[in-house]
Amino acid sequence: MRLRDGISRRLPARRPYRADLVRLPAVRSLRGRQAWLFRFFDRIVWEPVSPEQLLEYRAASKAGRFDADISEGTFALADHLRFLENNAGSIAEFDAKQSAAFEIEKKAWHDSGEFDRVEASPVEVSTTADPLAGMPDGSTVVEASLVGNVWRVEVVEGQAVDVDTTAVILEAMKLEMPVRSERTGTVLKVLVTPGAKVAPGTPLLVIGPAA
Repeated sequence: MRLRDGISRRLPARRPYRADLVRLPAVRSLRGRQAWLFRFFDRIVWEPVSPEQLLEYRAASKAGRFDADISEGTFALADHLRFLENNAGSIAEFDAKQSAAFEIEKKAWHDSGEFDRVEASPVEVSTTADPLAGMPDGSTVVEASLVGNVWRVEVVEGQAVDVDTTAVILEAMKLEMPVRSERTGTVLKVLVTPGAKVAPGTPLLVIGPAA
């Protein structure tokens, strides 16, 4: 698989849409109905991209149009072992340079106090109370779909929202996962703050009928 440098660190490795439910050729081409971009023994080739290209690829991934350059091949363990043996010298030389560079970088981290930094623990979210208690009829709860932390809350109480309005952005494994409104209405209650720890089913906010 050929991916451009920087993409995998900020684009989910999971396709956001099922290929059998969309009409986008670029999505359908990513290995049929397989949800994950990677498989065992995939070989990844990195290519540099500009900041503008990275933003373009992020937008394409979000819209379900990201199409990695995938070419089928065969993995043979014997060939791989032979390659390692034939290139043992250059591999050892590269490993030595890589280790030396990492030690220099690690010393820079140490000198800058990076290892002494203490990060605040994520705030635990209590879900014991009924988020719909006291809310008008027809109100709905927007919930988290994964384990992570709240990075940003994009709405405030009293704000009108439409379908697909980004309400909360979660962070998990260095990836940003937007949580969107599934209806038109008004934000009645925001239940989380940045830094809060969430899990699947954690209430994030309550949306009621449009004012």
